[in-house]
Amino acid sequence: MQRKHLVAILAAAALPAFAFNYETLVKNAESTDGKAPISSIWQDKNGKALAAAMSEEAIAAFTESEEAAMKLLSSVKPAYATDPLDAFRIAEVTHWVMVDSDSSWYEFWREHRGSNRRVWTEALLATASGATDDYVKIFCLDQLRWCAFPCQAERVGLVGAGGSKAVGDFAQMVARELKGDRIGAAR
Repeated sequence: MQRKHLVAILAAAALPAFAFNYETLVKNAESTDGKAPISSIWQDKNGKALAAAMSEEAIAAFTESEEAAMKLLSSVKPAYATDPLDAFRIAEVTHWVMVDSDSSWYEFWREHRGSNRRVWTEALLATASGATDDYVKIFCLDQLRWCAFPCQAERVGLVGAGGSKAVGDFAQMVARELKGDRIGAAR
């Protein structure tokens, strides 16, 4: 019985300390110099611009040609210096190419997102392969993790060749996931 009381007293004493730390964290995040705001704060302040940039037509335009996809991916900068709007666009394009469109097989005149997915993944591979910065490589590899085709796994694994150990390990992990060869998976 005494142990339960002790635990309750310690928990009650610790609660204000955790609440204070959280409040301090949020206040500090809101009072940043604007160079690197927390994503949720940036979203709140730029909601209208974000909504306009995320329209179906705007996102689809980035997958219509290799040039359009490469232009967007060229905005990825080293060490978290990428414009947040571009980072959101890139993530949304990756999501967009993975979602089935409303068109059916018999609507042959409507464009299907599968062809757009090929353009997007090839642009991601080209950007990752040509990047000299580890952050840019890992950023592109993370997008490929979600949308690359299994047949691209070998090329994804080669992105890390000759680079840092972190990039090499991540590239190999993404390649394994694309092949379905996950740790602990039945063989």
